[in-house]
Amino acid sequence: MLLDVPDKCGGAEASDGVFLLLVIKSSPGNYENREVLRKTWAKERLHNGALIRRLFITGTEQTGFEKARQNQLLQLEQSEYGDILQWDFTDSFYNLTLKQVLFLQWIDRNCPHVRFLLNGDDDVFANTGKMVEYLQGLDGNDGDKHLFSGNVIYNSSPIRSPSKCESRIAGDYDKNPINNILNKIVDELRIRFERKSRSRLLEQQLLH
Repeated sequence: MLLDVPDKCGGAEASDGVFLLLVIKSSPGNYENREVLRKTWAKERLHNGALIRRLFITGTEQTGFEKARQNQLLQLEQSEYGDILQWDFTDSFYNLTLKQVLFLQWIDRNCPHVRFLLNGDDDVFANTGKMVEYLQGLDGNDGDKHLFSGNVIYNSSPIRSPSKCESRIAGDYDKNPINNILNKIVDELRIRFERKSRSRLLEQQLLH
């Protein structure tokens, strides 16, 4: 691991003090996106008595000079903000699963008792204040139950346009049609993983 923030949640045993952990996937060169988010919806703060913390997760550029340059810039960024997790793999569309699996391992070690988790991207906007209020208003759910909440896609069809990133996986659609799913697990998805269920999900991702 190249960059780490093991005490982001105040230590593993005290991590239940974090109500909402924002985990934002970001490419190494997306500094401007990260800066905007730090100053807007991903700002670390107390809202309605609930503690919000932020992490950006990323990999590296492919090889050579650009990889070294971006790594140095990320180190400077980390020294100022302390909110980046970076692993030594090429940050690309096809490595998104690897990024997610590595993060699940990290949270199991460092933030196992965080109440809720927002898993998003650095090019979207989320109203985290409203999100906290929504989560606080859930009847009988203080973070100890499974929750998937978002915009459900019904009767979707494959995207074939070469200009759209979704077309890169269109070949799998005929065998595995996509229907009634949450939109990209990005904009409005809130997840709370119990330690046991995180381990189960991690095993499934590694097996499949």
